[in-house]
Amino acid sequence: METSAKQEKIVSIIIPVYNAEKYLGYCLNSIVSQTYKNLEIILVNDGSTDDSLKICDNYAFLDSRVRVINIANRGVSNARNVGLKAATGEYIEFADADDVLNPQMVATLVDKMDTYQSDIIICGFEMVSLDSNQQPRDIIHFNSRILGEECVYTQKLFFEKLSCILWKTSLLECPWNKMFRKDIIENHNLQFPIDKSLGEDFCFNIDYFAYVNKAVILSDELYYYMQINQTALTRKYQANYFEDQLYLVKKFDDMVRKNIKPSKQERIYLAEYMIAKTIQSICHLFDKNCELNSAQ
Repeated sequence: METSAKQEKIVSIIIPVYNAEKYLGYCLNSIVSQTYKNLEIILVNDGSTDDSLKICDNYAFLDSRVRVINIANRGVSNARNVGLKAATGEYIEFADADDVLNPQMVATLVDKMDTYQSDIIICGFEMVSLDSNQQPRDIIHFNSRILGEECVYTQKLFFEKLSCILWKTSLLECPWNKMFRKDIIENHNLQFPIDKSLGEDFCFNIDYFAYVNKAVILSDELYYYMQINQTALTRKYQANYFEDQLYLVKKFDDMVRKNIKPSKQERIYLAEYMIAKTIQSICHLFDKNCELNSAQ
């Protein structure tokens, strides 16, 4: 049961929208029907050329909690930054326009944020692959059960275990399975980098982690990442894929080393993570759109 004190806190949910007319309704229905009601739902229409803006405006007409910001297309990072600038909530969440939230997601994260006086809450998620008829074809579960059902980390312990969490759970890279504090983002002028087309969300998270004094990781899978866009960026060939992955690993490692001296086991975890990214990069070279010849 939510207390009135918890209900008084505004949670800003920022959703970048770009040509998402087919799935936007599912996403927004899952957000406006959250059991936690004190929401500020910020839809940033990033120059959509379909009916996405019309759908956003319809939801804003029906629900006073929905705000629509219409901007020229400059990419998802810029759209999220615009949303952050407009947000007035004490807590911040992100969602992608073609994904779905568990009805209890916001209430659960707010409850844990308040209970533990945490700076960040991280939960599990499901990656749901849909077939051509939009029916679930495969579901992959991402959670922290290998670490525990509900893990509370002090600042020191969080940094000491961060490489393990990164490698063992796959929960650190994305922004939409987390609740952030607006004051930390504002006080340190944190933004999503607009000069990166891959890993910009992990960059933002790494910058935020540096200012976390207490973190909570929940095993509950409260976010549903829908694999429905066959032209998604992660499925396109990118010539600088390996360089981008290397940049992210170095940025992560530098952040950790500024706070603690990693143990031998933590260095092993990060090395294993890097090996996995290297294998992905090698596989990426065999994409049909790769312009390198066999010798190269």
